[in-house]
Amino acid sequence: MNPGELMLGMDLSLSSPAFCVSTVKKGKIQVFHLSHLKTNDKKGFGYRLFEIYNHVINIMEEYPVSVAVKEKGFSRHIATTAKLRGVDGVAALAVYERLNIEEMPEIAPTTIKKIVTGDGKADKEMVFQGVQNFLYRPIEFTKTKSKYDESDALGVCIAYATQKRLLV
Repeated sequence: MNPGELMLGMDLSLSSPAFCVSTVKKGKIQVFHLSHLKTNDKKGFGYRLFEIYNHVINIMEEYPVSVAVKEKGFSRHIATTAKLRGVDGVAALAVYERLNIEEMPEIAPTTIKKIVTGDGKADKEMVFQGVQNFLYRPIEFTKTKSKYDESDALGVCIAYATQKRLLV
């Protein structure tokens, strides 16, 4: 990734995945798009995956991203892990379909937290506060607790850009 290229950061989950399209400008993160998707929990697993797939496709149709990065998903529960793999799968399919990228980089949540806050065990509020220190200009987050999902997606972008040595 080079400065000026758009990246898509994803915090993937079945119930409320979040997405951030950003770039690096003058050593800071400039955000162009920030969203979360509340999937319909009254619908089946396949329908919810379809909602996520369409959301990712729509973002990539609107913004010419060249890099897609996701937070590494995990769960202690086998059934939840299986569903997360489905979400990962539709996101990977959308990225491959639009960008021809076969493998997306993954960043562990503890790595993201360490980069954003200095503490690999930081809570959601600390990450939400921490991402704001990396911004080129202030942005508006949703007023609901989904702001934490959005700040996690932004944290993915920050961690990736930091790993690529693009941030000041």
